Amino acid sequence: MKRSYQELLITAMCAAVPVLVSFASCSNDAEYRMLKDSGMSGSALFERVAEYELAHAHHFESKLDLAQFYFLSGSYDKSLEYLVRAESVVRNVPRGKAGKSDAARLYGTRAELELLRGNYSDAVAYAQRAVKTDNALQYLYVAAQAHAAQENNDDALSLFDAAYAELPDHASPNDLRMYMYLLAENNRMAACKEILETYFEKAPYFASLGSFASSVYERCGDYQKAVLCAFLDYEYVSCFETVSDEMFLHNLDALQARLENDGTLAHCSDAIDFLRSYFTLQDMSCSDNDFFVSKYIDVVKKIKAAAASSNDVETLLLLETQFSRFPSYYWHIYSALQQLGASSAKEAVPILEKIIMLGNVSPYAARARHELGAMQGLTAAQSQKLLIRGEVDALLAQYAQTHDEQLLESIFALLELPDNEYELHALALVKQQCRPLNMEAALVQRKTAASPKLAERIQYILN
Repeated sequence: MKRSYQELLITAMCAAVPVLVSFASCSNDAEYRMLKDSGMSGSALFERVAEYELAHAHHFESKLDLAQFYFLSGSYDKSLEYLVRAESVVRNVPRGKAGKSDAARLYGTRAELELLRGNYSDAVAYAQRAVKTDNALQYLYVAAQAHAAQENNDDALSLFDAAYAELPDHASPNDLRMYMYLLAENNRMAACKEILETYFEKAPYFASLGSFASSVYERCGDYQKAVLCAFLDYEYVSCFETVSDEMFLHNLDALQARLENDGTLAHCSDAIDFLRSYFTLQDMSCSDNDFFVSKYIDVVKKIKAAAASSNDVETLLLLETQFSRFPSYYWHIYSALQQLGASSAKEAVPILEKIIMLGNVSPYAARARHELGAMQGLTAAQSQKLLIRGEVDALLAQYAQTHDEQLLESIFALLELPDNEYELHALALVKQQCRPLNMEAALVQRKTAASPKLAERIQYILN
């Protein structure tokens, strides 16, 4: 449980938020209220709040606002610093509901931070203080996660039950994921199925979810959905590595034999045949045709047969929540739009860029890069050196942390390409970030072994 828990935690909570939050809580301090209501935003507001906090050593809310900003931006050490400062003056919060709410926000944010830091006992303690201070029941989820991390599964499940009964909409994807696994372990299958279906509606796919869902539906006696969910892991894994269609069909045959021996085949034989039709492109439907997996398979078969309609594309677009982590999903949308002649190059670009951002190891990423390169007038070989904006941003962010010059080589390869919008964006961004990231020495060194075009680009950056 501990290993899977850490994976859940990293996935759900460790992504830094790159924009400044708009501070929003109650304050009886007129001067601070005027500052927050001044219309300023972004870095200007942040700087003024930081100045105010320094000038007012006993002011609680400015410290808490800064702590939450640093927490949301992923600067956890700085967040802890300001949380400690805020807690040292928590006695200064105004009386009444507003003050209790601010104090609960302090304890709740500290609970979330301690959860990320692996201090699970502290996370539970601070979550309990948040709940006690202002009945902030949303922090029961934090306590539940902390108990689960320590394998106190009974306590974790009890807290998830209490939190979900009162505040189901406050459950994060990570909360839903942990909750449904705990429910399955306790054989509470009806409740598990409910949370699973909520997860499908609201949260992104993760590896092995299909297998888990298949097991849940089978244990609930919903054999059609159990069969159809078995397809999900096949489709997901095939996005990132070579998967044998024959092996999947062999496993499908084995499943059919098992269900026949169990006496349950009659409940799902058409679902098995429907899955086989994905590979043969046979025109057939599934009796459970309103299930999202059925809709996906049905539309993709039409796309592969070059027979999709605009209504089919609309159906596929409505499935983005369930398939947002599948590069194949976006490639099928792109293929359908190309078949229908329904999209311009400009409209297709965001779809192709989503494929690439889902992972460079995907074969669909190479296809998407090829299409984007062709739109820019690049050859097939040149297209594979293309980096989209998100990739350049990520490389520079990694360089800022490590100063590993090897990270810049992919950017240099992009800058050597014939003029295109991706190369020009990277050129402008590197020039902007050159001094803040202390890149000058690396650029000067690279220039000595650069091609004439790259040397020209580097000189432009350095000027």
